[in-house]
Amino acid sequence: MTNLFFDYFSDYEDNNEEGKMTRFNTEKDHIPVNIFIDNAYKFSDMKKCLCAVDICGVGCDIDVYESEEEYHSAKTNMAEISMIPMGTFSVNDDKDFKESPHIIFSGKVLDYEWNPEPKPDEPNICILIETLGLVFNLYASYDGKMDKGYIVHGVAWLYGDIVKTEDENCSD
Repeated sequence: MTNLFFDYFSDYEDNNEEGKMTRFNTEKDHIPVNIFIDNAYKFSDMKKCLCAVDICGVGCDIDVYESEEEYHSAKTNMAEISMIPMGTFSVNDDKDFKESPHIIFSGKVLDYEWNPEPKPDEPNICILIETLGLVFNLYASYDGKMDKGYIVHGVAWLYGDIVKTEDENCSD
């Protein structure tokens, strides 16, 4: 679970999902990040406030490194704990840019659990990741070694639930 500052809801639609995307800001560094919120309907009148969010991510283009040294020797151009909220802004002022809940991240493995019998097109691992301003469960397909303390780098589509708000004044 991660504490984030709620900013606003917006409608979101892609090939598989339709609902509310939520703009949050990280608690410490106030980095804007979009997350698809499954239970947004419960908070339709929410005002700007701090809330706890249970975040998950669907991962792709995942690379795993056993140590910081291995990570830095791969020349990824990102710190081992870093996040770029690529779905919040257009890098080249593209007029057709559509916001999304995507991030590029590097983070440390806090815990992990293998899915022993995944169905086709299902992730075979859930990795608890700590990255810049977020802790989230990353669901991915991965066949290499994994352990606590490893560094994972990749892209994730974020979704989750608002678990609780700072106080009753967050809503009308």
